[in-house]
Amino acid sequence: MSLSPPLLSASGPSGAVRITSGGPQTIYVAEGDNILISCVFELDSGDAGELDIEWAMINPDTTERDVVILTYVHGQVFDYPSVFRSRFSFVESDPTQGDASVSVLALGISDTNTFQCKVKKAPGIDTRKVTIGVHVRPQVPRCWADRSDQNVVLHCHSEVGSPPLTYTWDRISGGTQGMPQSSTTGTGGCVQWYSGAAGTVYLNR
Repeated sequence: MSLSPPLLSASGPSGAVRITSGGPQTIYVAEGDNILISCVFELDSGDAGELDIEWAMINPDTTERDVVILTYVHGQVFDYPSVFRSRFSFVESDPTQGDASVSVLALGISDTNTFQCKVKKAPGIDTRKVTIGVHVRPQVPRCWADRSDQNVVLHCHSEVGSPPLTYTWDRISGGTQGMPQSSTTGTGGCVQWYSGAAGTVYLNR
């Protein structure tokens, strides 16, 4: 007759590892940017096991395993083979001091995903998920003006950039601030000016 191992009761959230960086978060960055993903944690006196920290990329297919990127276990850092190898690293050289935050370098469009920080020190465990959205930077827009009688229509359009693109117009010379009161802003970087007032309007790119 075999004996089952004793079942230990794990402590609740108030008596276990606790990540203090906040809950789930979504961050948008531009292609080529570097980013810091926060994962600051606190340990409880009841957590007596080995500290184990794991960063993984969440697989959108729940039937498949997540992709482990970086771990800290048995006092060592392990950088697993992945598209993030050499680009994903702990900010602190010693994560045991309560900071498992990581820096991610040279983000690309294909890096858009959800990442999870898991901190475990038996019986305590806590996780935090952060979604990173990488966008294409807009290029310098092409701008031009169309005139009809006393009306002026100003156009500005960028061929490259992740939608939605936002265009901001302003007058930077001519003695007054802002666009004329008679102007109306359309879609796609277009503004129509009905006043026909004299002067030059420059485009804010």
